[in-house]
Amino acid sequence: MTGTTYTMNFTNNSSNAWNFCCYQKDPGILDQGAMSAAWFVAPIVHSTTHVNFSWTIDYGLTWSQSGKIGPGIVYNASQNWSVDAAENTVTLTKSGGTYTFDNQRQKDPAGAFNIVQDSTIVPQDGVGIGISMQVQGSGSSGLNPIYVQNAQPNIQTQFTVTPKYYVVFMQDIQPSEILNVATMTNTVEVPYDVGVYSMSVTLNAQNLWQVGTTASVNAAVTTARIDKPETTRAAVAADALPVLPS
Repeated sequence: MTGTTYTMNFTNNSSNAWNFCCYQKDPGILDQGAMSAAWFVAPIVHSTTHVNFSWTIDYGLTWSQSGKIGPGIVYNASQNWSVDAAENTVTLTKSGGTYTFDNQRQKDPAGAFNIVQDSTIVPQDGVGIGISMQVQGSGSSGLNPIYVQNAQPNIQTQFTVTPKYYVVFMQDIQPSEILNVATMTNTVEVPYDVGVYSMSVTLNAQNLWQVGTTASVNAAVTTARIDKPETTRAAVAADALPVLPS
């Protein structure tokens, strides 16, 4: 299902050497009891450092036996099956004393991805399920979880995803860590409007987020270097991007 490639460019112009995280937050999915996970994490990003990563809208379905789903738990996927419109459904079952996906197939409605949890699921086993999305970068790459929740017997969980990207810069966060987005501070949405495939985000010296299209930053750099060839990209980006509230 690989299609359009999207990119995000992060510049740390703050004085902190913390961890950069991009995660997703879809209120419709969170209202169903799911929680966001740290989708992409670049650890220890020093001041003036740039981080670039990319992704395609390719999904997977996943399960983990990492314990009851909750903030701070790292979701370590035991299985992660790629899914698309033609094969959008799997069954989670316990067989021979261990869990596994089985019977990948197509099931209505179109555009949704489904995990059917059969009668063998034991809530006390601490099994979680979720949906993942492809990402590539210097931090955490692969089909990484975006939303996760606890598995239950005799339930079908349906994920209908509209990508909404948010970023945060934190001292302590790990790839695939489950997040409590309601209590997180100094976060900002990075919107990808129709026809926009690359965005730039900068944390400035005042620890405020600046977000804009990469095209606008590139244009500002080109213009600035006509007069001052030594002008750095970081210096221009700080002026070219608007400051957004968290």
